[in-house]
Amino acid sequence: MRTPKKWLLAVLAAVATGGLLSACTGPAASGGDGDAVFVVAIPANPPHFNMGITTDAAATFVSRAIYNPLVNLNKDYELVPSLAESWSANADSTEFTFNLVEDATWHDGEPFTSEDVRFYFDEMIGLHPLGAPIAAIYNETLTPDEHTAVVRLTAPFAPLVRAMTAHAMLPAHLYAGTDMVTNPTNLEPVGTGPYRFESFTSGESVTVTRNDDYWGEQGGVDRVVYQVMPDANARALAFQSGEVDLPIGLPLSQMTDLEGDDRFQFETAVMAEHLYSFFNTRNPVVSDPAVRAALFQAMDRDALAEKVFLGTGTPSVGPVPNQVTWAIDPSVDYTEEFPFDLDAAGEALDAAGYPVGADGNRFSLSLSYMSSNPILVGTAELIKANFAKIGVQLDLVGQEVAVYADSVFVNHQFDLTLLNLGAFSDPSLGVARAFVCNPENLAYRNPSGVCDDRIDAAFAGAAAIADEQARITAFGDAARANAEVLGTAPLISNNQVESYRADKWDGIEGFNSLDRWDWSSLKPKG
Repeated sequence: MRTPKKWLLAVLAAVATGGLLSACTGPAASGGDGDAVFVVAIPANPPHFNMGITTDAAATFVSRAIYNPLVNLNKDYELVPSLAESWSANADSTEFTFNLVEDATWHDGEPFTSEDVRFYFDEMIGLHPLGAPIAAIYNETLTPDEHTAVVRLTAPFAPLVRAMTAHAMLPAHLYAGTDMVTNPTNLEPVGTGPYRFESFTSGESVTVTRNDDYWGEQGGVDRVVYQVMPDANARALAFQSGEVDLPIGLPLSQMTDLEGDDRFQFETAVMAEHLYSFFNTRNPVVSDPAVRAALFQAMDRDALAEKVFLGTGTPSVGPVPNQVTWAIDPSVDYTEEFPFDLDAAGEALDAAGYPVGADGNRFSLSLSYMSSNPILVGTAELIKANFAKIGVQLDLVGQEVAVYADSVFVNHQFDLTLLNLGAFSDPSLGVARAFVCNPENLAYRNPSGVCDDRIDAAFAGAAAIADEQARITAFGDAARANAEVLGTAPLISNNQVESYRADKWDGIEGFNSLDRWDWSSLKPKG
């Protein structure tokens, strides 16, 4: 691991003494050498930077600057070029041709070529948390020349190009034939993006510096520091003082307090998100679908939208987030099928064989969530209060991100869990993963243990066809099948709100795109 530069050591020393990022403050956020430094406060420590095997939020925030996907999406959900300057598909969506840019290089100087694309599909696509639908039907990638990659599937998959917006290309010359988990490049990443990795001090910060050999358009930021700040209040204070330019996960209540102050700008993220509650069906109590349905009815989603999301979210009508209107079957509405009704929930639990005991309780359950996310904390507390009214004791288990991921996805040590998942570019990608069978226990996919052939078939059907109405019907079939099993309970549809120091930076309006940050638009004021 490279040694941090002196200015960064000064920053970290300031943090240790309570000064946070005082070395990076000032009207134009300059480092000790006069460079323009943009400071991002991230709520958790990145486990690594191999974006082929994780969608970890902290790693993603950092990696947006280091890597490029083949294609990107703009704020209007339109495909735009990245490492592929153009693309095409055959009539039945089983063969996709990517024409690659000719001047892109990896940060170590090696050229980016079609061999990197072939490596990604051959070795990485099945390891990525969003890659399973593609891996299941992947056949081969042909490389007729260095700048052309032809991906062939064994069955139609209409949203493949859109799917690739979520996949950062990785260097084949550093990863091919190695252990993807232990490869040292995971901690010293090499990408094709506008910023090169400089240093990573675990638990403290990650620094990336401007890539002067970048093949694309660059902005005015010379260095980006990602400061690890698990405490939401610390992130808020650093943002208000000017020591942080972009705090991830700023509590909505604190954003409300800052509205009207011209120093701050708030932008709604484009990507639709879903707050889900997953039931661990391996637990004898919640293995009964009737119990799961009763507990779902005991969750006051209107109160969540009002009190926790402060009006930035709405109770979900089904598996597809409410904002993705084109993909929603209007004949399915979970808010009507499972309305908040404590009396009905109690009666259903009685009928399921769980009457209220002498101590006032029916049974006890645990609810796991990531403690660094204020939304999840508030949601957990509200559901705990809801459940207490029907005689269900809920023990709250807030965990650091890495601990949470291991206990929930690997060891299944939870009864219920809360998780925000992005819808990504298409419901067949970001939504399907929360419902389809997950036998390999991949992180940030359905941890409930439910494997339902009807759900899996409906989502697979939606991915195999391009006709919009037929896809709506397929998503509706998935919603109806899920309503019968409810391993996954959609709670709130929302878009994250991100906060910026508008007094220090220009170009913020163009910075936040769908699942990336457009660094070319950002520059210091003045």
